[in-house]
Amino acid sequence: MKTKKIYLFPIAILILLLPILLITGLDPLFTSDSAAYLLNARELEIPMERPIFYSAFIAGMRELSQCIHTPQLFEILGIQLLLVSLGICLFIRRCFPNMPLFFLVGVFIFMGFLSPLPWFIPQLMPDIF
Repeated sequence: MKTKKIYLFPIAILILLLPILLITGLDPLFTSDSAAYLLNARELEIPMERPIFYSAFIAGMRELSQCIHTPQLFEILGIQLLLVSLGICLFIRRCFPNMPLFFLVGVFIFMGFLSPLPWFIPQLMPDIF
């Protein structure tokens, strides 16, 4: 049981990262609203027509990474990938505590290659949340 808890999270990240690498090469996918979220994060303005959370998330990640180095957009994608993987792992662990590890890996392979999840993770949009 303890082994499943240790290995599921890194396995999930690797399985979800592979299709993202194939689709984008770790470059963010931009949509028409991505620039507005980036501008609101830089200017620290409250947008009238968009939720504030994602701009605040980008601004917070920028401030956090400025302490260490020059911030990059792919770091935001990495945090999105970590949060999505963690959320899915916690959901599976809570709802299906006795599920074998190979079945859990199969679930992530299905989500990574046969669902739209790898398309939404690299987008600079709050749709993933």
